[in-house]
Amino acid sequence: MKVYIKWISNLSKIAFFSLLFATIFSCNADTKSDNEYFGKKDSVIFRSIVQTGVLKSDEILERFVAVSKLFLQTPYKSNTLDQNSEEKLVVNMHELDCVTFVENCLALSQIEDNDSNKMDGFVNNLRRLRYGQDSIEDYTSRLHYFSDWLNNLEEIGLIKNITSEIGGIELDKRIDFMSVNSHLYPKLKSNTDLIGKIKLREAYLNNLTKYYIPEEKFDENIDIKTGDIVAITCNIKGLDVSHLGIAIELEDEIHLIHASSKYAKVVLSSKSLKKMILDNKIQNGIIVARLINK
Repeated sequence: MKVYIKWISNLSKIAFFSLLFATIFSCNADTKSDNEYFGKKDSVIFRSIVQTGVLKSDEILERFVAVSKLFLQTPYKSNTLDQNSEEKLVVNMHELDCVTFVENCLALSQIEDNDSNKMDGFVNNLRRLRYGQDSIEDYTSRLHYFSDWLNNLEEIGLIKNITSEIGGIELDKRIDFMSVNSHLYPKLKSNTDLIGKIKLREAYLNNLTKYYIPEEKFDENIDIKTGDIVAITCNIKGLDVSHLGIAIELEDEIHLIHASSKYAKVVLSSKSLKKMILDNKIQNGIIVARLINK
């Protein structure tokens, strides 16, 4: 607990970011964006992150963890990617859910300090993470399921799924939540032709061998390191994971930086990851991926 309190107190080093948000929301920024995907608020945030110097590190993992800390206290908001009538890339750095938080951190960490146009680099990185391709055809182009998202990141050589290596067992679960519950998704409800395309993607995922570490096998000896991406599996029928975050080791325990709907902002969990899972009846295990430094 002492280490946790000390870590929180060290956030004074990035207190400027909280002040930045206060400034953004209390007045109309005059900042203009050099990129069509960025609004005024996100341009200010992006430039502020660049100016901290966190992207100067030669280590992608170091950049990834440093950027994640800068987003602490950012407001939580769900469904930020579904506000447009047509599917297109959305840049939103001032409101995050658990997935867009990790995506933004990853996309930022992939920017090299000497990139001539960092905004364009970020946009290209984000598109690759979220869609796995340059072209966006429709709602089904997005990688909605974590298993699909994870497989894409492995294919492009950004991360390695280490779950099976650190004690994971096969995840024997059918993925079909979106097609079975299409009425919960406005885009699928308004265009039922898309359901068939979602079913094809689900069939592809159901043919993949997937692994997870169930809660009964979870202990503090599992090789999880600061900066690992941790997805939390669930007992919801048809769904692979219910939450996502970034591991932080404190006093020999793994905690999570994550966008929390409960606390309505990005936080560092006060509970250890193990206790988070054991205290939640819906959650039942984890999937762990590690960034590849290159």
